[in-house]
Amino acid sequence: MRFLYNLGIQLYGLGIVLASIFNQKARLWVKGRKNFFNQLENQTFKGNWIWFHCASLGEFEQGRPVIEEIKIQRPELSVLLTFFSPSGYEIRKNYKHADCILYLPLDTKNNAKQFIKKINPKLAVFIKYEFWHNYINALHTNKIPIISISAIFRQNQRFFKKNSSFQHVLRQFDHFFVQNQSSAQLLSTIGIKNITIAGDTRFDRVKTITESDFIHSKIESFVNDEKIIVLGSSWPKDEKILIDYLKLDLGWKLIVAPHEVHESNIERISDELKQSNLVFNKLSDSTIDAQAQVLIIDSIGLLSKIYKYGTVTHVGGGFNSGIHNILEPLTWGKPVSFGPKWQNFQEAHDAIEKGFGAAVENTQELKDLHTRWLQSTTAKVGQNAKTYIDQNAGATETIIKYINVKL
Repeated sequence: MRFLYNLGIQLYGLGIVLASIFNQKARLWVKGRKNFFNQLENQTFKGNWIWFHCASLGEFEQGRPVIEEIKIQRPELSVLLTFFSPSGYEIRKNYKHADCILYLPLDTKNNAKQFIKKINPKLAVFIKYEFWHNYINALHTNKIPIISISAIFRQNQRFFKKNSSFQHVLRQFDHFFVQNQSSAQLLSTIGIKNITIAGDTRFDRVKTITESDFIHSKIESFVNDEKIIVLGSSWPKDEKILIDYLKLDLGWKLIVAPHEVHESNIERISDELKQSNLVFNKLSDSTIDAQAQVLIIDSIGLLSKIYKYGTVTHVGGGFNSGIHNILEPLTWGKPVSFGPKWQNFQEAHDAIEKGFGAAVENTQELKDLHTRWLQSTTAKVGQNAKTYIDQNAGATETIIKYINVKL
């Protein structure tokens, strides 16, 4: 297994290098790791460090409440934060609660050995899906505790195939904090008992979003007490459904915050809309067009608060690899729709079951959904969403208690 795994990692790295010729994201991936260990020598890792690793931005949001609570309770500890993906690193490379933020080098045996020797953390925290064999083995060999937080497992994962050699990776963890009962049961079938069903730390994160009220004069001038759909973290297929929906002229306005906010993507959306639209960063209070149907958000960091202005919301990604964060609109008490690829997300299962979330594949399904929500009053549906967030908070406290005992 190890030989094939290491060969696969090398081929993956080569594939990214080749892709970087044509793809901007791949170029960032390669550039961020160039001369990595020479750069690492300039970093000082004295004192007590905790290493948090996440794949990208979504996993960062799961690690964030734990990092920030550590900084409050244990200020003597330093935090190293690593990312695998440029979409996480480039957005959060200046995150103030981490003492050092880096890309994670490719998971080769030599990289892992050299990296762990340099940083020598007191504890390693892997978030949700991250299970890099060589890094985990290097940590275990050096007797450094490893925990997994907000983890979620499914029967079809390679760990649970009969006689799978990948089970060895999981057995090197000191503790798993999983999101649900089914994940705990799956781990127990392969003999892993060091498990706590803690839930998803993102509930703690999103709950704090509403603690300070958010008011933005530009957005409020656009909203003007009308029916609003907030389309967050959108991709082209999500946008097409909503653009076609506006053409039905049902009296809705749209605020769209695309996943990619670079200028060419904003221009593409604006061109495809054909309706009168506004671009957020080009607005002044005196240029709000009362006839505009769409406001395009071309800034990062506002979306989680902008959901406040929605009558209903739609979160993107469900026509690609999977939905983005639906907990952000739910914490504001806003019902949420999303595309068809939602099955790997516990919160989507819960939202559908409880009636404040739904999957849609086309404009007609979205129209029918909004009709149902409006008939049952979106306020009532939204209150159920807020209650759901409140009832599922608390994972961070459980994890912090464990870390405090461990350290």
